[in-house]
Amino acid sequence: MNIPDLEAFVAVVETGSIVGASARLNLPDGEVRGEFRLGVMPYLSEAALSVPLDRLRAEFPQLTLRVTSGWSVRLVDQVTRSELDAAALCLPDGISPPEDLVGEDLGTQRVLLVAAPSLGVPKPASLAELSRFPWIMNESGCGFRAYLRQRFEAERLPFQVAIEALSADLRMSLVARGLGIGILTPSAFADSRWRDAVEVVEAVDFQPRVRAWMLHRPPAGRLAQPIAAFRDGLAQALALPGPFLA
Repeated sequence: MNIPDLEAFVAVVETGSIVGASARLNLPDGEVRGEFRLGVMPYLSEAALSVPLDRLRAEFPQLTLRVTSGWSVRLVDQVTRSELDAAALCLPDGISPPEDLVGEDLGTQRVLLVAAPSLGVPKPASLAELSRFPWIMNESGCGFRAYLRQRFEAERLPFQVAIEALSADLRMSLVARGLGIGILTPSAFADSRWRDAVEVVEAVDFQPRVRAWMLHRPPAGRLAQPIAAFRDGLAQALALPGPFLA
């Protein structure tokens, strides 16, 4: 076995796939085939699973997509360990991804706080006033949920999660019924069938923001074009006009 063959063998073992090994070794190829292991965090799933995936399927019909959903911390770890080829995720504004990963910044977005008018949330509301209401959140493990809890606890205010629900549509339906305050991205709000039943809550001393990232290990190799296609499609899906765009 010569040195290039040995390097290829080691890359396959360490990355867990031929596609991942090709990306690491920056090997050229014609039509992109094989697997593209992609992680998407739940807050981006509504945007990521429409235009970006349609674009990937159209441009790379021979590419097999393996899409995994998970929280940001887990996705970062999976990309670092080459269990995923790339991941689309959000981090609280001001927090950057690990330096050993390629992080493509997709920009900052406001995270919208929404509630049914019947809940009686003040307009605008202070952080102290928001702490008096129940919240409808993703299940434990969500990085932004942890960020919210830390923000409230820093002010020695309670943060009550009344209901956990993974689906954004389910969370919005519960918010529309007046069961608590919810949070979601502007794109998810714009596409929600419940948007006319809720209102955006403005906070006077609390403006939660997240920054969307596309992460992958260097080098991207022959997955560079699929990663770029998905990144551009996601950026397009997130770029909503109007007051909700940061």
